[in-house]
Amino acid sequence: MDAICSRLDADIGDLGVSFFEHIVSRDPKFKIQVTIHSGVMKLTGRGWLGLLTRGGSKVVMWMTRKGLRGPGAIATALGRLKS
Repeated sequence: MDAICSRLDADIGDLGVSFFEHIVSRDPKFKIQVTIHSGVMKLTGRGWLGLLTRGGSKVVMWMTRKGLRGPGAIATALGRLKS
């Protein structure tokens, strides 16, 4: 978590990419375990889509490189994190 919080010069896109990189990391020292307890509709209502939008092209490009193209792919990925 320090790796994300210590990036004082980062914009929201940089922070979003860093957060997602920690979620998918295979290195246990860097991995962040995330469990989602809400469905996609609740998350959308609570603003996660707005956060992705504000992350701009940096987050979208990172997701595309990871194979997450479009809302359906993002919803599937979120479903894998759901408890």
